[in-house]
Amino acid sequence: MNVQVFLYDPWRTKVFIDKLEKENNWLLEPVRQGTKSLDEPTSFLRHQMQNGNVTMFDDRIMQAGMLNAVTLVDNNGIKIDKNLATDKIDCVDAIINCFYEAMLHFENISRIEDDDPFAGWKNDDVNEFFSSYRM
Repeated sequence: MNVQVFLYDPWRTKVFIDKLEKENNWLLEPVRQGTKSLDEPTSFLRHQMQNGNVTMFDDRIMQAGMLNAVTLVDNNGIKIDKNLATDKIDCVDAIINCFYEAMLHFENISRIEDDDPFAGWKNDDVNEFFSSYRM
């Protein structure tokens, strides 16, 4: 297995994460579960589904998760949640957490490798990235 990074919801995971740190040399990165952190990956998933790049035709778990998911909006953006505590949206949450980092992979930038995701880029390249990037 070639794990690049292990992204996780940090809420109540201390024991589990401590065990992972001791037993693996994976890069572990918490993904806060607020709209400020999840707005971009949630919007990215929505856009990819609308364009047919991500589908769930034969995935009953994903279909159920999407049916149980509702969109929450606040001043920081959007994220998904569930209406009832018994609703299950774990698979959708996991995909959005993955997109937190994966949506940047093919642009050769990362949220976790460096405090400056554009380190080593020329100003013209950064400007080009932002002018051409649309969600």
